[in-house]
Amino acid sequence: MNNSIEDYTAYLFGCKFADDAFDPDGQEDHLKKSWELFDLYSWSEIFPVWFQYLQQKCKIVPDVINFVNLYIYYDAADKPISNPIEFISYLYYRVDMDQYWDEAGDLFDGLAINILSHNGYLDIEKDPYYTPLKDERIQRFISDWKTGKVSVQ
Repeated sequence: MNNSIEDYTAYLFGCKFADDAFDPDGQEDHLKKSWELFDLYSWSEIFPVWFQYLQQKCKIVPDVINFVNLYIYYDAADKPISNPIEFISYLYYRVDMDQYWDEAGDLFDGLAINILSHNGYLDIEKDPYYTPLKDERIQRFISDWKTGKVSVQ
């Protein structure tokens, strides 16, 4: 019997990316488990569960940053998502870049640019100086998160 997407998600994100014991060389248990999940379920089934996990379980800034590191580690940044602006804006809404730039600025910007590029929302060759936090679409959604126009799942 297979685990549910929720079971896989709890395992994959219930760890600390920066921990020395996390997936040491030659023992990439979490990475292999992510491959198993991707073999069993479609990405369109997985992403909503991951986004819901982020919203419900990552309550403090270090948890959100950890989620982003793991999301990238599991090679999800290149996968298509139906709501890239909503997802990216949620990350920036939860982590104030004025305060956490050193820990998360390049990480978040890189993920945002990658997601937007892979989902047809950005052509980095046409806009090589693109900055996610200056994108009106993202700014509008961050504001919507703050005011409650968009709600956590």
